[in-house]
Amino acid sequence: MPNNYNDPYWIKLALEKEKKHGLPEYYLAGLLLAGERSNADAISPKGAKTPFQIIPSTRYAALKKYGIDAYLSDENAAEVAALLAKESSAYRDWE
Repeated sequence: MPNNYNDPYWIKLALEKEKKHGLPEYYLAGLLLAGERSNADAISPKGAKTPFQIIPSTRYAALKKYGIDAYLSDENAAEVAALLAKESSAYRDWE
């Protein structure tokens, strides 16, 4: 797994999840490139992990709601990020 958030690996993963969940193209990838800009090994002061910067409480909420552990794999982190993006008011405002 590449560490750098702007590696094509992470962008491709974000684009795949956007398509799967009907998000606008580069909506989730844009969070990686222009928003969080966190490498895979980065941990924020609030404990956020993955390039999608998922905090522990969000991890537990997604695990409870969707049965997906965002810290278990890159695929899971991107899936949770896409699901949360789709639920967010910012996405609804975008539509």
